[in-house]
Amino acid sequence: MKREFIINIILLVIINLLIKPVYIFGVEARIQNLVGTESYGVYFDYFNFVFLFQFLNDPGIQNWNAQFMPKNREIAGYHIPGILMIKGILALFFIMVVLLSSLIVGYSDQEIIIWLCVNMILSTLFMYLRGTIA
Repeated sequence: MKREFIINIILLVIINLLIKPVYIFGVEARIQNLVGTESYGVYFDYFNFVFLFQFLNDPGIQNWNAQFMPKNREIAGYHIPGILMIKGILALFFIMVVLLSSLIVGYSDQEIIIWLCVNMILSTLFMYLRGTIA
């Protein structure tokens, strides 16, 4: 077990060392050159701003789900609709807080911020559903 774990960790580090430089210096740099540094910087700024509020979108539900589901498979189905409803309410609250905060800060492009919020919501929903099914 220990040997297999160490091999997997080493493999993971090697793959990261191979792929990340290619992505950063190949893909990322090419995208930045295509859209321009100003547009790329604005997107990066908006993305990080939305990411600051991610704790409102998923305040530990994913972690709780990862522990609860394997231990309680027989009653897990009863919790899924309620959790999805809570995630929906949190998603609406997340969007409202991010939009209000972006107006206070002075960000002008609300459409990009909404799309980034939707991206974060769908990402956390995917992670939740993946943890529920697995």
